[in-house]
Amino acid sequence: MLLIHHVLKFFSAIAGDEKDYLDGQKTLDTVALAHHFQEASRGSDLGSIFEKIRIAVYKNGVRTTEFFRDHDKLRSGIITENQFVCGLSLCCGTIANLSRDEIQQVVDFYRTEDGRVRYKEFCHMMENAFTEPELEKKPTTQTLRPPVGALMKVPNTLSAHEERQVQEILERLASEVKRRRLMVYPFFKDFDRSKAYTRGITKPQFERMLHVLSLNLQANELVLICKKFEYPVGGDINYPAFIQAIDPEYVASSKDLISDDDFNRSEDPQPPRPLDLSSVDFGDLIGRIRHHVLTNRIRVEEYFQDFDPLRSGSISKSHFRRGLSSLGQHQLTDAQFEVMALYYSDPKRSGNVIWTQFLRDIEQVFTKRGLEKIPTFAVPSSETFLMDKPGARTDLEATELLDQCMHRLRERTKQRRLLAKPCFQDFDKHNNGHVTKSQFRQCLQHLELNATVKEMEVMEEKFSDDIGVNYIRFLEELQPSEKEVNSYVRRLEELKLVNNKVMPDHGSEDIERILQKIKNKVVKERIRVLEFMRDYDKLRSGRMLKTYFARALDLCQLGLTKKEVDILTKVYTSSHDPDYVDYVEFSDYIESIFTLKRKSRVIFD
Repeated sequence: MLLIHHVLKFFSAIAGDEKDYLDGQKTLDTVALAHHFQEASRGSDLGSIFEKIRIAVYKNGVRTTEFFRDHDKLRSGIITENQFVCGLSLCCGTIANLSRDEIQQVVDFYRTEDGRVRYKEFCHMMENAFTEPELEKKPTTQTLRPPVGALMKVPNTLSAHEERQVQEILERLASEVKRRRLMVYPFFKDFDRSKAYTRGITKPQFERMLHVLSLNLQANELVLICKKFEYPVGGDINYPAFIQAIDPEYVASSKDLISDDDFNRSEDPQPPRPLDLSSVDFGDLIGRIRHHVLTNRIRVEEYFQDFDPLRSGSISKSHFRRGLSSLGQHQLTDAQFEVMALYYSDPKRSGNVIWTQFLRDIEQVFTKRGLEKIPTFAVPSSETFLMDKPGARTDLEATELLDQCMHRLRERTKQRRLLAKPCFQDFDKHNNGHVTKSQFRQCLQHLELNATVKEMEVMEEKFSDDIGVNYIRFLEELQPSEKEVNSYVRRLEELKLVNNKVMPDHGSEDIERILQKIKNKVVKERIRVLEFMRDYDKLRSGRMLKTYFARALDLCQLGLTKKEVDILTKVYTSSHDPDYVDYVEFSDYIESIFTLKRKSRVIFD
């Protein structure tokens, strides 16, 4: 009955604190659930029955509604008595060890005037043990969990004489455990058959563990202990209750309900401090985001458009901050985010941010939207949006001193032909181009690049940022590398000039000399001109285009100039079509140096 008392106390508190919320509930609410407990607790028998069923449902994860829903086709929440008895027996009749009389008491409690049973109220009470209905709609509600071991079966009640004997045995075992400083629980836990620890082992296992621990008992004493701590169903031994009786340092069950806030609430919550927005430079903040987007080539729109399914251009502040975190700006302080949220706030919807305006401001590093409407707009160079790392400082007054110091160190480096970079890289374990100030001074001392305290401070101020001293920038000024000349571009320009130069054409204009030149070439190299020209005449018409004729002459490698090709094309132009050339006539004339076509056979007598 202690468990019911705690539950009644818990639900009465909820009914007082959340009365306004509970009045609007259409289904069975928590107040009705507490009312059921109050009525059930009037009779000790009915209260213990509900407690057994709730514990069985909670421990075994039984979904009680599934056993009654099939009988309620109209989902009215009411079924017949026989259907309820059948469903309750299948649901938890065995695991809760319910008798026929106990089931009948539950039926009588939920019976309606027409003899049917309100099963939905029963399921609602059983399935909401140690929880709150519709908790997803009330995430701040405090829930109470059962005490440690509250759902465990309590030891059995024996007669007065047997109780005295059991108490004497337990006191003797407790003194033995305390004297020998035994940790009893791990030995019994190894025999628990379930990963969830059923808190029960068999009698032979129990007797075996007592023998292993040298806690020897007589046969009649062992029978009394097993009778005291055995479960009524199954006959297993409730070893956590036995261990708690003999080991004062082990707690198998407690009496207090546990609240979720007991683990989180150490003191009263402090009110949030007001944000100092005056310390935030909005221009520098936007510039940092632009620099991050430009250097990483990020498409900003992809990180916000999923939060705006209707493409209204407005999203909530929480979604805006999530988008900024996905963008890589997770290091923003609350003050910086609040300044941005105020600047881009939506005047029509309170608590929203116009993310499209933020998108246009950031994407200026790439281009300006609507540029086709203003073609004369001068788009600034992307390099103008690059910024130094946060913490970088420059002092204009120390520029002259820095120049003198760097000039002296540069000359000394040239004279000694130093290779300074490996010395700094030995201290740069993360290979991010930065070392600490002490490491920077140590490297300069190792390289014998001496500087005064003032000069050292000026150099550190020049090359320092939030990470440390940027030795890469320092070495670029100390040992500037020679700029490589892009000779490839220069070579391309030279080739263009050579290719565009018009070479003088020294070809002959006499057709006879041109033909004689071709004949000499054909005789010497045994060239068959017709084979190079036939492929351009698919129909074997004896003619080909002038462009193809010039191409075929080039394939023959006759060494003709452009002027000579033009003369040949003009001479052998077809009389039927001025765009064609009679290549067969040209080929026959060239081949005449070997033989004449259609020559009559001479017969010598």
